Amino acid sequence: MKGDSKGEKIVTILGVLVLALFLLRFGTEMRTGIHMPRETGAMQTARVIRLAMFQYARDHGGKYPHGESSTEIFQKLVDGRYLSSPDVCFLEMPGKVRADANATRLSPKNVGYDVTVPMTEKTPEFVPSVFATGYRIEYKPGGSAIPLADHSRPDACQDGLPVAYANNNAYYKHARDPNGVVMNVIPANANLGPGPYIQLTPDGPLAGN
Repeated sequence: MKGDSKGEKIVTILGVLVLALFLLRFGTEMRTGIHMPRETGAMQTARVIRLAMFQYARDHGGKYPHGESSTEIFQKLVDGRYLSSPDVCFLEMPGKVRADANATRLSPKNVGYDVTVPMTEKTPEFVPSVFATGYRIEYKPGGSAIPLADHSRPDACQDGLPVAYANNNAYYKHARDPNGVVMNVIPANANLGPGPYIQLTPDGPLAGN
């Protein structure tokens, strides 16, 4: 919505963020008996981060935040107050520690999401933009997300992948493969544009990507 002010955008992002954090922390049986899985919270958090990146680009002449890792990119969002707190980027998994809500600096151990670079306003809609770490994305039509053998996966993502796309939509893609491979993370008929794309983990570029 091109007519939205930055303040309205921030309110929207904060609303989605509150829902995401609620689902991540209390994703069990609610008093109403409705099951609210943590997977939904992880997906909504990916969308929160994606929307923050999108707003950053709108405020910086179409240029998305850049860095050598997803940690560095998310740090720019925290510094610019596009994310309300550094602990937004956390996912529960071995080796990860939630950043203090009052902290000003992120470290890789605080971050549970990867990103795709480069990202521009013209990036095709089905390019995965923000997604849980622990997988390798195949950047091709019909591409899968393949679990990394030497990495743990977030507790909320044992049977699939929360992913937000370049079109700002987010989904939880379930693994239908016994080895945990998430098929068709990128639709078979997707146009991915010229590329090439690089997957940045919290520690840096994914080796061999």
